[in-house]
Amino acid sequence: MAITHTFEVSLRASSPMGPTRTEARAHVLMAEHKPPLKGSSAPTFHGDEAKWNPEELFAAALAQCHYLSYVYVAGEEGLTIHGYDCTATAHLSVSPDGGQVTSVELIPEVTVAPGDEDLAQRLHARAHDECFIARSVSCEVTVSPRVHTVS
Repeated sequence: MAITHTFEVSLRASSPMGPTRTEARAHVLMAEHKPPLKGSSAPTFHGDEAKWNPEELFAAALAQCHYLSYVYVAGEEGLTIHGYDCTATAHLSVSPDGGQVTSVELIPEVTVAPGDEDLAQRLHARAHDECFIARSVSCEVTVSPRVHTVS
């Protein structure tokens, strides 16, 4: 039997009828027990580059989910992670019919002890398969891991 969890986020427009296109797109995302997150559209779409846009948040959700899944599977396998960084790049295609994120590339860089490189590499595929967010999206998500060793 599946267990269902619910996650609620609220959006409040800062100034829906703002005097400029950029101000009209400003908003705040809120969730219980979290600091507010200022958002806007991407600068390409008349947004504020200093605020998070949905495309960045989409890529961030995939990067965060992959990391958390990786930590989980690494723990199951007894792999110690000495460092982890990830770059996530979302590709948005816009046509006269509309737009959509067509792909997201994750480039995680993990640092492990010498001798653990093969296991560290293999676990990225398992983490991707277990990532809730990657399993929920229709666009292509590629994972191109890089493994380093502590010196």
